[in-house]
Amino acid sequence: MTKVTIVLMLSFLIAFSALAYNEDESFGYTDPVLSQWGLDNVTWTQQGNATATFRRAASGAVGDYWYCFGDQYVGTAHAFNLTTNTWAASTPPPAGATCNWPGITTDDALYIIGGYNPSYYNTFLRFTPTGGGPTGTWSQLAVYPQTACGIAGGWDGGDIIYGAGGGGSGGSLSNAYAYSISGDMWMPIASMPGPMKYCGGGFAGGKFYVVGGIDNATGVYEYSPGTDTWATVASIPVAVWFSTFSISADGDYVYSIGGGGGYGSWPAVDAVQIYDPVGGVWGMDTPLPVAYGTNASDIIPNDPTTGMDAGGYDGVANHAETYRGDGFEGMPSVPIELTAFNAEVVEGGVYLTWTTASEIDCYEWTVLRNGDAVATLPGYGTTVEPHSYSYMDEVGEGTYTYRLLETDIGGATTYSDLIEVTVGAAEVTEYAVSQNYPNPFNPSTSIAYEIPEYSLVNLSVYNINGELVAELVDGYRSAGRYDVTFSASGFTSGVYFYKLTAGDYSSMHKMTLMK
Repeated sequence: MTKVTIVLMLSFLIAFSALAYNEDESFGYTDPVLSQWGLDNVTWTQQGNATATFRRAASGAVGDYWYCFGDQYVGTAHAFNLTTNTWAASTPPPAGATCNWPGITTDDALYIIGGYNPSYYNTFLRFTPTGGGPTGTWSQLAVYPQTACGIAGGWDGGDIIYGAGGGGSGGSLSNAYAYSISGDMWMPIASMPGPMKYCGGGFAGGKFYVVGGIDNATGVYEYSPGTDTWATVASIPVAVWFSTFSISADGDYVYSIGGGGGYGSWPAVDAVQIYDPVGGVWGMDTPLPVAYGTNASDIIPNDPTTGMDAGGYDGVANHAETYRGDGFEGMPSVPIELTAFNAEVVEGGVYLTWTTASEIDCYEWTVLRNGDAVATLPGYGTTVEPHSYSYMDEVGEGTYTYRLLETDIGGATTYSDLIEVTVGAAEVTEYAVSQNYPNPFNPSTSIAYEIPEYSLVNLSVYNINGELVAELVDGYRSAGRYDVTFSASGFTSGVYFYKLTAGDYSSMHKMTLMK
């Protein structure tokens, strides 16, 4: 069973109740109540106002410009020059939908799916800047399979654009699709675990993420293209309704910059939230200076240290204020890094060991066997020193799964992956080491080995140049079967070799890290 390095960060959940709503705003503004904990790397500075007020726009950066297309029932077009920090008029979209659509950018174009005005649309449009912008040309592409608005979208960095969720006259949708840029065609993929309308999307870490919306404002779904499957992952800490306009990604992280409705039961939020697909955790950065609902915001893909925010709605009027955020650095270096989590079958049961490279606000570790807590060990709080933990679980014959639950001083919890152990299995009669799984891998993989007698064991990892880069096991071990995790979160992509030496036995295997 695969085991991965877990990256643990302080997280929290602020939940709001969701009520029925209309496509048009008709309620007053509600002030959000938010925690200010975060990374505090970003500095927000106000720029000149956009050429007009707007909300519910499709936005994204192509080249030197950040574009915002549409307003509620008005086909406006704005372009912000990222070099001069000035606004200019751009080319409005073709007649049809004018709002409630996602902007998805590739290296050379911006795409828009569906929309509303005041009926639903299935159009799929591409904007290509002329001469570097700010104006350009629009193209009508293969229509989207659903007639809907509030769809989540994202680009995989290659030939595929994803669309998921949204809603139309029949209600919220869970349908999802993949579009081939080269083939100009939409293909159905597995549906999401549940419907999500006005959700936001982004592609990071090789997977497509759908975040928030009016059906599940803290929900996050993760799509794996290789297996055509969805999973529910860590909830976004601060609920974000109408996240279609405020979710973006740069290939490494997913960003939520502001968002919300700005009216009724869907307050605007100023929270800046960042999701790390490797650690499976959310962090928070410096909040926006103001909170306007249905604002346009993006991380700038060709300059990942910059974020943009403009427009929005306060329950009474649209806005044109613009803010530039500099200092986006993604997540910080791993605050709590579980570098190893191993299980050894010994006389009397299973001996569990795990080590951390550093810890921040670590209150305690709970050992879970088959989902039930069997032991609790105190953490080391905040430390940059490595620490080791161990626990002897006295069990009889059978197959058991183990998982660690880390709790920080704020009460937030994060789980490790599972380890499966069989006690009382057939006797091991020879030395062996298996091919790592998964392979290729990112960022961690499992290596299983067997020894028939008490032996001095060394399991080491080497790079392509034959240089030692990691020593996973170095010591005496009893006869049995072992499963060890190799974490390569700090390594570059490429070919590596692992070598098991035990007694007179030696065997080497090749593995590939693909980030």
